[in-house]
Amino acid sequence: MNNYELAAVLKVAADDAAQKAAVEKIKGFVTSNGGNIEDAKEVGKRDLAYEIAKNKEGYYVYLTFQAPSNSIRSIENICKIEESLLRHMIIRK
Repeated sequence: MNNYELAAVLKVAADDAAQKAAVEKIKGFVTSNGGNIEDAKEVGKRDLAYEIAKNKEGYYVYLTFQAPSNSIRSIENICKIEESLLRHMIIRK
């Protein structure tokens, strides 16, 4: 198992419960594909440098996790189709 870091920018939700649900959904992507989350850091709402899909703000989340290398592609594919994600990036530490 390798160490990875996922940086995600989510759409800003109207209420905190919806925002927490979106973060838990992303954590679920990792754990359902054989990953173990070591650290989850929610930075919070920040202004974006430029508009992404008519959004001027984003909710930033960083996850540090361990996962088999063959599961990263499926995590990437799930993140690409998730509606609440504006941008994401997975790097190997």
